[in-house]
Amino acid sequence: MASLSLFKIDRIHYFDIRYSLFDIRYSLFQSFFPVIRLAVFLARGRTR
Repeated sequence: MASLSLFKIDRIHYFDIRYSLFDIRYSLFQSFFPVIRLAVFLARGRTR
């Protein structure tokens, strides 16, 4: 797993910068998705 993240860091130099920014945004979205889902679930519970 460590080598995979090193490869991802290394890849930033070779790929288009826009692609790396998309990659970073995608990983951020993946880590924040459960938090967003929980917030939506709590908001739905309050309206009932």
